[in-house]
Amino acid sequence: NGVSWLSIESPHESLEVVLEAVVDVGFAMPPPADTTAPWEEVRDAAARPEGVEAAEFALPSSLAPADPGAGAYLAPSFPPGRPVLAGLLEVMGRIRRDFVFRPGVTTISTPVSQVLALRGGVCQDFAHLMIAGLRALGLPARYCSGYVRTRPPPGQQRRQGADQSHAWVGAWLGPQLGWVDLDPTNDLVVCDEHVLLGWGRDYADVSPVKGILLGGGKQVLEVSVDLVAA
Repeated sequence: NGVSWLSIESPHESLEVVLEAVVDVGFAMPPPADTTAPWEEVRDAAARPEGVEAAEFALPSSLAPADPGAGAYLAPSFPPGRPVLAGLLEVMGRIRRDFVFRPGVTTISTPVSQVLALRGGVCQDFAHLMIAGLRALGLPARYCSGYVRTRPPPGQQRRQGADQSHAWVGAWLGPQLGWVDLDPTNDLVVCDEHVLLGWGRDYADVSPVKGILLGGGKQVLEVSVDLVAA
């Protein structure tokens, strides 16, 4: 994850951070779901030496713990022996159907248990929910942060979560296949509409802007994103 540090040591009333870039995107498409390993094999591989790259993402974190309620919600999609990607795709679709995209009902620190009760939230909530459920089942999952295209092609639906930074889930398919990125907010396998800035255990690892402000007065944060196909 790329990081830039800065320090402003004189009094100021505002700080504007602007990023303009032309980005090439290309995520490898996953194999057919029914050809992936049973999910139990992926779970067990994460605890062996061949799973070293994924092991830390199977452990709970502050914003995406191995939540029992989330695990129970995901469990029906992972019956014994089911190919791991088949279960992941089903979970992604269920979250899209069962939860309503509702800005303002949650905050960055809203626990997964409350998101389950609300049946609503925004992209970071749905990513944390899916990650927490996968970790409860012993499957590695990481929080991916970036942007999603804000202006859809003619005739296509606008993606949810496009006005600010976006969040989705990286799921591990095992040591042979590696990672696949899944967007539960839009029920979408990440391919060519997303720009990845970084990944971590949860949002706290990859906040787009993080720092310390010294002084009095109130703070107001405004964010705007435009991401279009060139």
